[in-house]
Amino acid sequence: RAGLRPEHPSRKAGIKSPDIVVENGLSQYGIEAKRPMLTKNVLARFRDGSEQLASYGLAGCVLLDVTDCLRGLEAGPVNDQVEAVGRSISSVVFDGRSQRPGYGHIMATGVFARVAWSSTDEESHSMVNVHTSSLITVYGAAKGTLAARRARWLRSAIEEGFGKLAVEPLGAA
Repeated sequence: RAGLRPEHPSRKAGIKSPDIVVENGLSQYGIEAKRPMLTKNVLARFRDGSEQLASYGLAGCVLLDVTDCLRGLEAGPVNDQVEAVGRSISSVVFDGRSQRPGYGHIMATGVFARVAWSSTDEESHSMVNVHTSSLITVYGAAKGTLAARRARWLRSAIEEGFGKLAVEPLGAA
């Protein structure tokens, strides 16, 4: 929760809603999480999440849990694949200079996977070590603007939430 009080949005007839809504002062932001099962479906699930935010009328973040897409990879390749997925999503949202039409409401995207693990079984205890990788990207606002501060606040809140789950970010763009 990262110190936030996320709300489940009220359902509006015929309108898809984000998974949660968070507030910062008087502003509200949507967070939509998707969990594609196959790598070939990642971009389609991202677009679904983006449409849910837009349909509900909120700017915000789409998070993609790509754990199922990356099963069987070890820690190093997982980091590489999470970064590759993050870059492919960025190319949908951003053209190198500005946000693409239809994606102005996307403040940030996040990709994460929890796939590599090991266990230690001792006489007195058992422990499971899960490797998680994440990448969060912020979009569309000129540095120092209110929009940039809001996007970075949202990214920080998500990173703090990941931290509470022991998810270490690869970095942020």
